[in-house]
Amino acid sequence: MPQPETTATERSAWLALIALLLFAFAFASACHAQQLHASQAAVLSDCQKAWGRTFQGWTQGADCGNMRSTGIRCDTRGMISQLDLTGLSLTGSIPNSITSLTALTWLQLSYNQFTGRIPARVGNLHFLRFLILGNNSLTGSIPESIASLTALSSLDLSKNRLTGPIPAGIGNLSSLSFL
Repeated sequence: MPQPETTATERSAWLALIALLLFAFAFASACHAQQLHASQAAVLSDCQKAWGRTFQGWTQGADCGNMRSTGIRCDTRGMISQLDLTGLSLTGSIPNSITSLTALTWLQLSYNQFTGRIPARVGNLHFLRFLILGNNSLTGSIPESIASLTALSSLDLSKNRLTGPIPAGIGNLSSLSFL
């Protein structure tokens, strides 16, 4: 028995339905809340311990979208890309584990009361464009590894208690526009 021919109207209706389903799937995927990656939550836990302060929502599986009010933005993989804790009267040191936030593009911890040294492995943050640590009480020398931050465009270490020379490699950071 011969198959009835599909009319142009029927084909158009099917194509429209397929297009609508694809659009709905893409929209639902984009709206899906990104969850904080476990490795990132561990670093935030270290920070909370070092600073003696708890931030609501800084836990594994937290919705990254809800963390914006606490100074955190994540990328699409649930990795922290921005950490801005300006002026929160935080005390203590900057934990070395913060250098494990390798997706960071923005680290701003200015206008707090941080003490101790800048983590030596800060150069591990290869995507970092903004490193703003001014107006604290950081001590010691500027780590040589800062010269590895080739994407860095802004570096503010002002109004701390840093000593020693500025690492010569900082002069080779071609993207650096603010020092």
